[in-house]
Amino acid sequence: MRHLTAIALTTSLTALGAGPILAQTACPVAGDIARGITITFSGGGSESFRQTEPGLVLVAGRNPDGTTYTMQLAQGFHLLSWQDTGDPTSLIEYDYAMAPAQMPVPVAGQHHEFAVQKTTLDGTFSEPQVHTYGPPITVDMGGCRYQAFEGLIRYATTDNYTENVVFIPDLGFGYLLWNESDGNPRDPQPAVEIRTGK
Repeated sequence: MRHLTAIALTTSLTALGAGPILAQTACPVAGDIARGITITFSGGGSESFRQTEPGLVLVAGRNPDGTTYTMQLAQGFHLLSWQDTGDPTSLIEYDYAMAPAQMPVPVAGQHHEFAVQKTTLDGTFSEPQVHTYGPPITVDMGGCRYQAFEGLIRYATTDNYTENVVFIPDLGFGYLLWNESDGNPRDPQPAVEIRTGK
């Protein structure tokens, strides 16, 4: 699961119009993920996404209180690992039985089921995931508009943990819109900026 404190995202999600989305000055574009793209959230947190090798994106996150964490995402979407910086006991790893570059790139309207092995300090066990990708939408972050879609990820946990991740194909990554579980309702937080670099 991604960061349990909802630190992401945008509330400005609208239906995709018929016309093209025009590039905005200073907004990140396709290929910028090689040097890094950073999203800043209204609560003061941020996440920086950078492709480190084909199919693998490293995320460096900062919470509003200054604490930090890292994630690895296959194809900029599928969670491979999550860890609080400096705390090896917090490491969570997900094994999809395929290399990051072999994982499917999310496509709007598709559905996938994964037999996932999850490893924590307590050991390794099965935790399947069901992914459902919604229709195309437009996202707006600080005036930067992109074609995107929402990906709903259901984890086979006892508390019915679920995430909604917004994937932006042109940028090559997705960010958490909200998460929820039994007794913990979703609490989306808007993004206020997206930029190239850290």
